[in-house]
Amino acid sequence: LKRALLRQELDPVKIELLSRSIATDGLLQAIVVREDSDGTYALIAGRRRLEACKLLGWTEIDARIIDRPGIEEIPAMAENIMRLNLNPLEEARAISYLYNEKNLSVGDIAEQTHHGNSWVQTRLAILNMPENFQTAIAKKEISIAGGELLLLITDIEYRDYLLTVAKINGATIHQVEAWWHDW
Repeated sequence: LKRALLRQELDPVKIELLSRSIATDGLLQAIVVREDSDGTYALIAGRRRLEACKLLGWTEIDARIIDRPGIEEIPAMAENIMRLNLNPLEEARAISYLYNEKNLSVGDIAEQTHHGNSWVQTRLAILNMPENFQTAIAKKEISIAGGELLLLITDIEYRDYLLTVAKINGATIHQVEAWWHDW
């Protein structure tokens, strides 16, 4: 089974919890796959469910096969982007993939994910930030807006110091605005 680009990483604790739920209640929703021309199957939706079932030792799992030529990862990615448990960096990478590799417009992505154009553009902007900012945003140590505002400070050493302070002590957007104004 080939996997489409969905999540970058899976949280083993959450997979364990999901496997316990599946062991107790059964698999409530089948995974979704498509058959490729070479006879293999590509996962469209349900990677966490699949991994949880593997953890249980299952060798078979219910699957819904989509038999539409040209079906791609877009529905699964849109589904995962809408989930609350993706961090902003994972959302950004998925949106970038849809934008750059699948040539969807910002409006198309907004429609697929049920978010506004500005939400999509903000996520795309994360990928243009320095890696330390991306990591802090992914870990929710600073908000996206706070990161964007901190990046207006052109003294990189001072800016990185403030990012460290924000990560350790927390910083609201109002605190970051005050830092920017003081600078």
